[in-house]
Amino acid sequence: MSRPGIVSHLRIRGHVIFKLHDAAGRVQSTERHNLVVDAGLEVLAKLLAGTAEDNDQITYIGVGTGGHAEGDPTLPLPPNPDDTALEAEVARHTIDSTSHPGGGLAVMACTFDKDVANGDITEAGLFTLGGTLVSRVTRTPVTKTSDWYLTVTWQLALSNEEA
Repeated sequence: MSRPGIVSHLRIRGHVIFKLHDAAGRVQSTERHNLVVDAGLEVLAKLLAGTAEDNDQITYIGVGTGGHAEGDPTLPLPPNPDDTALEAEVARHTIDSTSHPGGGLAVMACTFDKDVANGDITEAGLFTLGGTLVSRVTRTPVTKTSDWYLTVTWQLALSNEEA
């Protein structure tokens, strides 16, 4: 129900958690906000409208080594709304778990095994089954070696803001 003089705006915020963990129980965790790209907004609109096809289902998380100033991986460049891919994808993994804890929050996660996605990870993306980039994040390097598993947890929060 709307109130006179109040305009409602749907806001989508993304938050990504990168967690390195090893067999000895050591954990390193960092977090970043992300951008839902233009193509991702179309996917979410189809999902909300009930017109999504199988290829529109959010299914994968990818990681890569791009998304930074040329020659300086410590200087991430912000994602652009018109991004359609990761700049230098090195691995993509099927989402292992999904949840809806309430409050307009959707959570998706996957774990990259010790022998996958090794190197300086500086970008990540959320993808549909058909390969459409839904959301992208860039960051300073998280260095993954074969000693570590990498769990990427993607949170998308929908909220109603009044303007």
